[in-house]
Amino acid sequence: MISMRIGYFSGAFGDLPFKKAMEALARIGYDGVELCTWKGYPADLDTLSKEGWKKIEETAGELGLMIPAVGHGSIDCSSSTEARRGGVERTYRNVDFAATVGARVVDVTTGMAPPGMPEADAWRFLTEGLSECADYAMARGCVLGLEPHINTIIDAPDKVLRAIDAVRSKALGVNLDASHFAVLGFDVLSCTRELARYTVHTHLKDTRGRYPSHEFLIPGEGAFPTLAFIKTLREVGYDGFITAEVAGMRRQMPGYQPVPAAQIAYETVFKAFRELGLR
Repeated sequence: MISMRIGYFSGAFGDLPFKKAMEALARIGYDGVELCTWKGYPADLDTLSKEGWKKIEETAGELGLMIPAVGHGSIDCSSSTEARRGGVERTYRNVDFAATVGARVVDVTTGMAPPGMPEADAWRFLTEGLSECADYAMARGCVLGLEPHINTIIDAPDKVLRAIDAVRSKALGVNLDASHFAVLGFDVLSCTRELARYTVHTHLKDTRGRYPSHEFLIPGEGAFPTLAFIKTLREVGYDGFITAEVAGMRRQMPGYQPVPAAQIAYETVFKAFRELGLR
C-alpha cells in the first residue's frame, strides 16, 4: 500500500519562530515538516541546544506533524582540509539532530570543485566525505539523501549514480529534487525512473525557464510537471514524503509571504494527490 504524504521544508519560513510556523503547517493540513538547519534559521545547529532539539520534536508531535527529514549538510570539495572537515562535522550534527527528533533522512548537497582542481581530486574528496558521513548515519539509524543541485559537482543523474556507486553504502540514497534537472533541460520523468531505486526523500519546487535564466517558484506557479512527477513516483513504488520547498530565489521576490506560500504549495500537491487517488 503506497502511503505518500505531504511535507514542507521549514526554510521557507525564514526566521519565523518555529512554533508559529509549525502551527501554520498543521492548520493548512500538512502531514510533516523537514527541519531546516541552515545558519540563521530557528533550527540552526550552531545555536540550538539539545534541549531545544527535543522541544522541537515535542512541538511537532503535539501538532500532529511527522519529521521525516532534516537538512541539510554539505560535503565540501574544497582544497582546504579545514573546510572539508567542517562540512563533515556539520553533517554529523545534522545526523545527531535527526536521530534525536526521529527523522530518518539527512539531506546533503555537495560543493563545486574549485577552479583548477583536477576532477579526480574533487571526486576523491567528495566520496571520502560522503563515505564517512554515510557510516556515521548508518550507526545512528539514518540515511543520507544526496540532493542533485545546479552549480555543484552533483548536478545530473549520471553524477548521482557515480557517487552512489563509488560510496557503496546502504546509508546513501537520493533526495530527489527534480526541479534542478528540469531547469537543466533533462526529462524529469526519465530521471525520476532512473533514480527511483535510490530515492529516500523528495523536494518539490516549481520552475520556469532554463538555467541560467531560470526561476524556482512555489509549487503551482510554474511549468514543472507536478502531477506527472508524483504519478511516476507512485508507479515506481516510492512511499515517502513529497516535500514542498520554496527556494531562496522565490523568497527574495517582492511580496513573498511565507504562510500564503505554504498554502499555495499544499493546495497544489493535495490536488495532485486527489487526482491520483492518494487522498
